[in-house]
Amino acid sequence: MLTRFRQPQSQALLPAPAFQGRPACPAPNAEVRWQWHQQFGYNPSSLGALSAEIFEQLGIAGGLPYHAAGRVWIGTGDPLCEPEEQTELLRAFVAQARRAGKVAILLPVTARLAAVAAPLGFTAVCLGATPYLELQSWSPAGNSGKMLRGNLNAARRLGVKLESAPLDGTELTPAFRAECAALMGAWQTSRRAGTPLSWVFELDPFGWSAGKRYFLARDAGGQAVVFLAASPLPARGGWYLEDLIRHPNAPSGAAAALTAYALAQLRESGASLATLGAVPLCLPRRPEPQAASSAVLETLLYAARPLLSRWYNFDGLRQFKNQFRPSFWENEYLLLPSKSALPSAALGLLRATLPGGLRTLG
Repeated sequence: MLTRFRQPQSQALLPAPAFQGRPACPAPNAEVRWQWHQQFGYNPSSLGALSAEIFEQLGIAGGLPYHAAGRVWIGTGDPLCEPEEQTELLRAFVAQARRAGKVAILLPVTARLAAVAAPLGFTAVCLGATPYLELQSWSPAGNSGKMLRGNLNAARRLGVKLESAPLDGTELTPAFRAECAALMGAWQTSRRAGTPLSWVFELDPFGWSAGKRYFLARDAGGQAVVFLAASPLPARGGWYLEDLIRHPNAPSGAAAALTAYALAQLRESGASLATLGAVPLCLPRRPEPQAASSAVLETLLYAARPLLSRWYNFDGLRQFKNQFRPSFWENEYLLLPSKSALPSAALGLLRATLPGGLRTLG
């Protein structure tokens, strides 16, 4: 089935859901960072980036998380500030990087930010696409929902039980954390690319845990087999189903069943939107007219897709997410200050993601 793509419309931000508790993170000024995310969190990657360095500009309430890697400053996600102040913050970030002898890039960013950055001379390179579900009208019925229904039925027949995380007051119980840690260890050893990734790809489901929601699937014997962490997207009135961790021996349909359960729970809590996370190098491709994208650079990037498929199952990931019948898809971008910055950007991203280099992939 060919998935319908829809680019985000210009509209008022959805009301943010209320989140309780304090951020469980040792980052400097954690409370301030948390407040910025609650007010401006629009990009799914924003919460995971809060522990990074933050670039701030005098007169702007907010900042831009970034990661320094060699000669590159990598702005991570969209700036956490008022949308009308993003242009000024981006301009200041690029200028400060230049004064420090660095190249400023940003990723992953939304189509909304790519449009904001275009007048500043940024070149956008589409990295993939992200599916979104409008939860209050979401209903995976009909032929297009057949795969999901089959997975739900399989999980039910095999005795899979679904639950939200047990809490000790407002904290996750030690027993739940221990179960999840064991599950993550089993999952890590089964991956195509066994080397743990760093930067925004680092597995850290309990970072900033106070505002997250957690879900667990158990097999018929009570063993934890699938774990899911959902991060808030306050500026969109929604949630990002960020970490879906499946035991290699999980019953058939368990991961899909837990995802559907989490979506239903979030909908019942009043959330308007949910995203299942990006599909890198997603096909089919559809450009965003307002982003100053480079067809040449995107063609070069996508040409590497067959080689990268040795370590990453692009098609399988898209098929899994497509079964939930997304309401629309949005592109995600890499922003470069110029086309000539691509080699520096590629080296910086490699250092940020794989500090040990490509040889660590095995």
